[in-house]
Amino acid sequence: MPVPVTPFFHRSTPSFDSHKSLSPPNPPSVSPTLSSHPVG
Repeated sequence: MPVPVTPFFHRSTPSFDSHKSLSPPNPPSVSPTLSSHPVG
């Protein structure tokens, strides 16, 4: 059972990476910081 779980976990890693990449650009912590700074 430990063998099929290893490959499955590896596949979840790349999938999570993609979701994390989209999260950082639109985070709730950076949103207020960028809003406070005059970007315009």
